[in-house]
Amino acid sequence: MSSDLGNMDYSARSTRRANVLVLCLALLALPACSNKGNEIPTDKASGAGSTPPLPPSISASHTYRCNDNSLVFIDFMSDGTTLDLRESKAAAPARMTAPAPGQPFAGDEATATVNNKTVVLEQYKAPSRTCRRD
Repeated sequence: MSSDLGNMDYSARSTRRANVLVLCLALLALPACSNKGNEIPTDKASGAGSTPPLPPSISASHTYRCNDNSLVFIDFMSDGTTLDLRESKAAAPARMTAPAPGQPFAGDEATATVNNKTVVLEQYKAPSRTCRRD
């Protein structure tokens, strides 16, 4: 019987060692489950990670009559470098931008040079038009 007791002690010790080994491995693996590696770094000084700025609002809307007797509707935005051009009141606007205030505006289908109450529209697929504000 004493040999059975010796085998039980060895069996109990090996089970305990196996449990301790599993516990150590689990503790080593635990930091791999943290979210620290998944965080998106943000730079507070540059504003990265913050909400994007709002688009500019409409500062003025004018109707222009062109030399071909057509009308164009232009919404000037508050940033001074963006306008929306429409060929009719119901038409979707064509967004045009300028590199700086006072510079000509460029879009996908035309450029617009604004000078006081006059707009010169140079369209890529149509003749140029000079339009005056009504």
